[in-house]
Amino acid sequence: MVIQPKWEKIIKMQRLKPNAVFDGLCEIDYDFLKANNIKGILLDIDNTLIDMSKVLSEDIINWVSGAKKAGFKVMILSNTNKSEKLNPISKTLDIDYLSFAKKPAKSRLY
Repeated sequence: MVIQPKWEKIIKMQRLKPNAVFDGLCEIDYDFLKANNIKGILLDIDNTLIDMSKVLSEDIINWVSGAKKAGFKVMILSNTNKSEKLNPISKTLDIDYLSFAKKPAKSRLY
């Protein structure tokens, strides 16, 4: 059995810190993503794609469409297991989704 010192766990967690913070999805510039060698975008549903009123705005639809046209692979990664919530958004945005992702655990991503 290997016991990992607490400081090693902290160092590993620091790798997940963001280099940039944006007010909303539509504030993220595609050129910024390309400059940072980002090729794929994983999006959550609640408060990312839909607002508190569960509305998928035209701005979000246009941003996702633009990201796909700019060559990014875009996918929904959600903890929900409600297909009735995911399917309409996935179809509207024409992107795939992974439900019941158990974020932030990495086990479902591999």
